[in-house]
Amino acid sequence: MEKSLENVEIVTNPDDNHWHEIVEWMAKEVEWPFTHEDLDTWKKSFCGKFWLYVAVVKENKQAIGCVMLMSEPPASGKAEDIVYVVGICSVLGAYYVREEWRKYGVGNTLFSKIMEVTHGSNVALIGEPSMSPRYASKYGFDKMPDYRNDMAIIPTTHIVIPKADPNYILKDINEIDAKKLAIYDSSASMFDRAEYLLNFITSSNCFTKVSPSSVRLAKK
Repeated sequence: MEKSLENVEIVTNPDDNHWHEIVEWMAKEVEWPFTHEDLDTWKKSFCGKFWLYVAVVKENKQAIGCVMLMSEPPASGKAEDIVYVVGICSVLGAYYVREEWRKYGVGNTLFSKIMEVTHGSNVALIGEPSMSPRYASKYGFDKMPDYRNDMAIIPTTHIVIPKADPNYILKDINEIDAKKLAIYDSSASMFDRAEYLLNFITSSNCFTKVSPSSVRLAKK
C-alpha cells in the first residue's frame, strides 16, 4: 500500500478501539504516559466539550495519528485569571503521528481539522518540548507559562520506599473533602477542572494519596 494522504481519513470521536491502538504506538515510539482509560475519563469530564480526531488508513482501518481538544474555563470564570491566555481556553494535546507516516501531511491535516473547532478562540497546547520551536513558528504557539511539566519513567524493580515523614499524614481520596482538593488544584492549574480531577484520580488503575497539610493551603 502506498503511503499518501489520499489513503487516510480523519475520524471524529471514533470508537474506543482506535484510541487503544494509538495509545500503544505512543507508548512505544514517544513514551507518552497516556492510558487506555484516559478516553473514558475525558468523555465523562468534558461532556460535549471534548473532541478526538484520529487519522485512519482507509484500506485496513489502522489508526496512525491523533489529536484532541477539550475546553476548560478559568478557575473563577474571569479572563484575568489566565496569565498566558485570555478568557475561556481550549487545551490541545495528544498530537501524534506514527513515525512511518510522518511527512505525508497527516499531522498538518489533523491540526487544521481540530483548530476549526476552536473558531478562533484561545488555545493552549500541551506538546513535546523538543517541538516547541516548530509549534511557535508554524502554528503561532509562542507564548509560554512560567512553569513546565517534566515527565520521567522510573523503573521500580529495585526501588526502596523510604519511611514516611511523621510530619505529614497521607489519606485515601475518600477520606478528604473533594471540594478542598479541587480548590487547591485550581489555585495551581488556573483551571476549574474539578470533575476531571476526580474522575482521573479515581480511575481503576490510579492510586491516589492526599496530604491534608497540602489541602489546608486551599482554605479560604
